[in-house]
Amino acid sequence: MRKLNVLSVVLFGLMIPSLCSAATDKEKFTTATKYVDFNGEALLYTNTRGIEIFVNEKVPQAVQILTGKDTMNGPKVNALVRSLIKVINVAAFQATATSSIDNGNGTYTAKQFLLLDKNAKSILIDPTAVNKPLDWASLPADTRIAVKGRINLANAWAIIKQEITQTHPLYPEASIALANPMINNIVGELYGDIELLLTGTSLDNWGFKAVLPDPKGQIGALITQSMQGMVQGNIIEFPVNPKLKITIQILKDKIVAVSSSKLLSPQGRKLGTLPIYQKYAKILPKNGVGYVVADLPQELFTTLEKELKAVPEVIELIKIFLKPVSVVSVTTKNADGYLTVAASNFSFAQVQQVSTVLGSFAPAASSLFPALHSARTKARTVNCTSNLKQLGMGIIMYSHDHNDVLPADLKDIVTQAYIKPAVLKNLIYVGPYEKTKINQIQRPSSYVIAVCNRTEHKEFLNILFLDGHVEMHKVGKQSTLDFLKKQYKLNQKDSDRIAKKLSEAGK
Repeated sequence: MRKLNVLSVVLFGLMIPSLCSAATDKEKFTTATKYVDFNGEALLYTNTRGIEIFVNEKVPQAVQILTGKDTMNGPKVNALVRSLIKVINVAAFQATATSSIDNGNGTYTAKQFLLLDKNAKSILIDPTAVNKPLDWASLPADTRIAVKGRINLANAWAIIKQEITQTHPLYPEASIALANPMINNIVGELYGDIELLLTGTSLDNWGFKAVLPDPKGQIGALITQSMQGMVQGNIIEFPVNPKLKITIQILKDKIVAVSSSKLLSPQGRKLGTLPIYQKYAKILPKNGVGYVVADLPQELFTTLEKELKAVPEVIELIKIFLKPVSVVSVTTKNADGYLTVAASNFSFAQVQQVSTVLGSFAPAASSLFPALHSARTKARTVNCTSNLKQLGMGIIMYSHDHNDVLPADLKDIVTQAYIKPAVLKNLIYVGPYEKTKINQIQRPSSYVIAVCNRTEHKEFLNILFLDGHVEMHKVGKQSTLDFLKKQYKLNQKDSDRIAKKLSEAGK
């Protein structure tokens, strides 16, 4: 059986040296993984190379699906994707580790740690952010969605201006905005906490509250100037329709907009008084740089079904994908990066099974979304990617317990409970037959150890490498072996090894 020391974060971090070719890779793995749990139902690790592959290959592929174009819809889309990658500052993300565990009391915990470049500056990372007391439990009891977090658009705005300047012929409208001093002043100084709150269980009693930082009062001044005659003190009220009136409160360093004045005053019943959230409070950090709350009760879906009764396909989608769920996640900052801890009433590992459900619903859904067939194929490859990553972790743990020897067969990994049998569905192990030690393999980052069975996504291939990273490639009608030979220039020994394993699997 799996030894208890496998569950030790410290020892797990120490067993990676023979897997990584560079000292920095070892350090990143050890740092990122020490913040998550290793005794749960889901475990993923992505190194810098994996993150780069995602943003440089997967994001453009996603754009292709959304635009319905095989050529990235021309230079505009291509330039936009590249600019977005720079604004987000992908290079700041050094590695990420994720885990999911069952707490055994009807709650689940998921942890994700992002290892960052300490000097990172982007739209998603604020180096000046500090942990502070969070009051998510004091939100109204009928909260449906709540988000609070720090933004700093000054750095992102500088990158955006540079990118638009470089691609001026592609974005003439944006160039006009660049020359507007008012836009530059407002966006260039937009930093601080941003909040969003949606409440209610039906369309009749819903409400919202939004808080936008305004550290220098420029947004407030603009609103006051444009709504002259409607301002009373620091309050502006204006009706949207007979049932909805928006109230805007202009404060010293922020703007607060609400659909109901009751959301400006202290609430009666709090979210933290509900039993499920009391359980969450025991799991989640009390300090952080932000939180996300999502509570979707059955009443909400019942309301949606009534409103959309004339669209049966959408109702079917709601029944399949949208279930009553509650989630709270809190993000904290430390010296190495950001750790997000999420508590929920459902297993995060279940998310990996969504693509299977999607496949069973394809006939009805495809009538609604012309691009769904392509998206479904992509979703199945994502499911394979998740399983391959878990297999990679299982192989690493097995070798740690067996004198650094790789398994010759995956049966041992399953019987000794390193991974669950379901993980191996549609995967083919092409690792070595003989007892091979990890440190005998010179380039683990290019050593193919497992691939997916392409039965459900014939044009795509997911590949697991010995260092744990997974790559997805569009291979068209090429055979798996032919693609691997050409792409990775396999030597004869590795080519024969993989060919034999594929033959045994009937592929």
